[in-house]
Amino acid sequence: MSKQCKIIEDLLPLYHDGVCSEESKQLVEEHLSQCEECSNLLDKIDGEIVSPTKDEEWKLLEGISKAVRKGRKKAFITGISITLAAVLLLFAGLSTWWYCHEYSYYSAFAEGQTPALVEANMKNGIKPTEIYT
Repeated sequence: MSKQCKIIEDLLPLYHDGVCSEESKQLVEEHLSQCEECSNLLDKIDGEIVSPTKDEEWKLLEGISKAVRKGRKKAFITGISITLAAVLLLFAGLSTWWYCHEYSYYSAFAEGQTPALVEANMKNGIKPTEIYT
């Protein structure tokens, strides 16, 4: 195998795919008309490379598209679920805090105590609901 054959061997994949320059294409074609060994090598490359048909490509792309849509839908549902859980926990926490801290204060007014009396009792350490128990 000559030095020129080695150069052509490097260019054959580019020639096969049709991505080499016009000068390289002419050089390869000129060499292939004279060298049977390199022509056989090009035939071997043609036989080895099997491109998928259009139907196979579409099936593959549809599978990828379905997987992306499924992942996007799953992520959306997960996000909504996490948001809903956070809102419920926040509501439960605020409700508990209000009940423990503010409810006793306001319930004293409902039981007939005046605001001044409730404030005075709270300063003395008496909770508003302890007066009637």
